[in-house]
Amino acid sequence: MPPIKRSIECWVFSGDDVLLLAVAAKENDYPAFYQPITGGIEVGECAEEACRRELCEETGLQLEPSSLHALPGLYEVVIIEQLTVCKTIFYVDTPSSDIRLNSSEHIGYIWCNSRRVDLLLYWQSNKDTWSRVIRYRLNGDR
Repeated sequence: MPPIKRSIECWVFSGDDVLLLAVAAKENDYPAFYQPITGGIEVGECAEEACRRELCEETGLQLEPSSLHALPGLYEVVIIEQLTVCKTIFYVDTPSSDIRLNSSEHIGYIWCNSRRVDLLLYWQSNKDTWSRVIRYRLNGDR
């Protein structure tokens, strides 16, 4: 059985805008692309703790636990035959658009109108989770 890596994905909203982080191209693998906050869950961490840590590390945002909204269930992505990532997906609304980017992980960021987010995403897994997040945020779990 292939290993399963636990991770989080967090979509940050400020009004009708969504924060997307830019990742540099990797020659012969993929072009530069945008993504939400992502990161692994460390040993001894719960998904919520990992999400708050990744938010702070990648953007400088320090948010209260009560501001995080977790989508029900987990989302699995098969990266390669030997690795599956099992994500807990969050979203958060913040009044702050002041981002302190971690330049060792990302080359930039944008605040994108939520109606355009799906046009800027590269990975299908991000497109799939985005559609779940926006649907859940608008309708709850109905």
